Amino acid sequence: MTRRTVFGWAPLREKIVAAELGLNDVTLELAKVAIQRWADGMESSGAMELRLIGLDEGNLVFGEFAPGSEQAATSVTAPRELLDEIDADAQGWQ
Repeated sequence: MTRRTVFGWAPLREKIVAAELGLNDVTLELAKVAIQRWADGMESSGAMELRLIGLDEGNLVFGEFAPGSEQAATSVTAPRELLDEIDADAQGWQ
C-alpha cells in the first residue's frame, strides 16, 4: 500500500488505474503538467481536468473532463516514454 491524499472519487480512480498499470503516480502528475503546458489546443484556464483513462497501444490516454463531470469532453494521447524521460531527469523536474 502507498499512502496518498486525493480530493474526490475521480482522482482516487485515477490513482487506482495508474497502480493497475504499474505507473508511478507522481511521475504521472508531472507528465500531466507537461502535457497541459506544451500541448497545442489544451485548455490552460483550469476549466478542464486531465485524467488518466488507460493505455492504448503503448500510449497514455487521458480524458479532459469538466470539473465534477464523468464524461470526457475530449481525449489526449501521449507516448508512454514521456514517463521514462521524466524519470531519467528527476533532478531537473524537481
